[in-house]
Amino acid sequence: MNVELPQKWMIATDGSQYAEQSLKYASELYKLIPEKPDVHIVNVVSDPMGVGPEGLKREIAQAEKLLEKGALKFSDEGKGDKHIHLLIEVGEPRKVLADLLKRLEIEHLFMGGADFSTGAVDVSSGGITNYMLHRLKGTVTIMK
Repeated sequence: MNVELPQKWMIATDGSQYAEQSLKYASELYKLIPEKPDVHIVNVVSDPMGVGPEGLKREIAQAEKLLEKGALKFSDEGKGDKHIHLLIEVGEPRKVLADLLKRLEIEHLFMGGADFSTGAVDVSSGGITNYMLHRLKGTVTIMK
């Protein structure tokens, strides 16, 4: 039996415990798949009100280090792997991630879920995980 796996993945990470677990899980799965999917590892820098341009530069530099470390989990090549794409975006994480899901035509989302609640009814408020869960028409892997 042949199973067709999603070929466009996105891993949302902020460096938190659960986000790191989702990154590790995705990287282990990636290593098992002979035909490698395109993987977008994403960090959204919240629009830092009041920190100014220098503060934003610091936040982006930290995000770059976080993503480069994450890329190394996928292969020794890290970001040199043609299937691994590192993205840093600035803005409100929910909106930015939802936009990326559509724009990149993501088929499989991996993310941490410290704020995940199975009983959530109001997706306009609450955690990012709940928000994203209701916006992806594909596979979602939530680590908690």
